Amino acid sequence: MQIGGRQFHSIICTEQGLPSAHGLRKAAATRAADDGATAHELVAIFGWIDIKEAEIYTRAADRKRLAARAMGKLETRSVYFPTHSKVGTFGAKTPAISIASL
Repeated sequence: MQIGGRQFHSIICTEQGLPSAHGLRKAAATRAADDGATAHELVAIFGWIDIKEAEIYTRAADRKRLAARAMGKLETRSVYFPTHSKVGTFGAKTPAISIASL
């Protein structure tokens, strides 16, 4: 049985524990999108015909940036816990506790 060059490359990479050509392209596209490359820039770099391929990477990078920004907002927020134990202190606020310390 004969195998093609692409199959041979894939077999050798797998045997040697190396990433495939597809894996390298995916890693490069992910890194470029994470570093701020637009979908159009990814299309230009990787030669994709359809922008939908590039948008997969830019959406994932945008989601990571939004999540990091939201977590930053949560980390700086203080939370107050009302006390309910004694008459006259109902609804009093305890000292602020940072979400990051929970």
